[in-house]
Amino acid sequence: MHPTPTPPADSSAQLQSPSYLLAVEDKQFLLRDEMRALRFALEYGKAELMLRDWGIRSTIIVFGSARVPSPEVIASFGEPQTQEQRDTLERLKRQVRWYEAAREFGRIASERGGAKAPQARWRDNVIATGGGPGIMEAANRGAWDAGAPSIGFNITLPLEQQPNRFSTPELTFRFHYFAMRKMHLAMRANALVVFPGGPGEEEIEIPNVVGLSYDEAVQRLRSYGFSPERGEERYDANAPVFTVIEQNPRAGLQDVAGATITLAVSRGQLRGEVPMVMGLTREEATAALEEAGLEVGDVSTREDGSPRGQVVATPPAAGASVPLPSAAKLVISSGTSPEEVPELAGQGPPHAQALL
Repeated sequence: MHPTPTPPADSSAQLQSPSYLLAVEDKQFLLRDEMRALRFALEYGKAELMLRDWGIRSTIIVFGSARVPSPEVIASFGEPQTQEQRDTLERLKRQVRWYEAAREFGRIASERGGAKAPQARWRDNVIATGGGPGIMEAANRGAWDAGAPSIGFNITLPLEQQPNRFSTPELTFRFHYFAMRKMHLAMRANALVVFPGGPGEEEIEIPNVVGLSYDEAVQRLRSYGFSPERGEERYDANAPVFTVIEQNPRAGLQDVAGATITLAVSRGQLRGEVPMVMGLTREEATAALEEAGLEVGDVSTREDGSPRGQVVATPPAAGASVPLPSAAKLVISSGTSPEEVPELAGQGPPHAQALL
């Protein structure tokens, strides 16, 4: 006879099962290959409904190089140190006119084409771009100058840029499928405007700035024509404060002038403070040290007037600043040694008192 299995205590296993999730909440289900058609439809529907909510009836598509710098980017460059750097800077300065032209076009089209002043809730000739930097940013910026909405149709790629800051936030989309992105770009377009740039731009090898101070790294990257950007700050025991510990893209790769290089900067060695644990038990002191990010090092005992089992010292001393991770020693009281009582039997009171 088989033993009867013990029944579950509750239904927590059922509640935690992915099968119990609503379909719209189950990300793993939605990302299955069999659900591709549904995801494709969702990408269409999300953008379509939001564009309708904004009354977008027609658009003007603006294409152009993502590498054309803005005047602000050019103004941020340091003084070139070599002839090659001077040539690069001059070439970039010549490209600025296309940025300014795209910005001006975006402003004029938005003011005069019906994007700024909707008719019976519908907006026409709304500026729409790929959502990135360069010419795309310039066209979105022109619409922003005019106080009109503009659209950014971004795409998900490993090295794709972030959306530019001038597209209308509620009309800034991101697509997974190229085909759906192209469809939304095309289906409302009254016109397509293509500015110079793109393929054929000269690429430059990215210099190594890891190990330099942040200011030195910025100056060097700008001298090559790149646009440095400060990224995250991380604790690093091997790098002084404000030293560049990582760059993205990495050194040795090729990119065009004006490209953004993101720099991660060291915050130096992570440090902590030794807490006051004197008078605590060993267990209490251990918990306090671990809460402060410290480990317990060697534990020793010594005779002390403090009660037995209490911590009487913590090298390093309480309040000391120490690198993390680090260990603090514990010195624990063993109490006082009992004194030997002298033999008093047969002794007279004066002599016995003297012995005591």
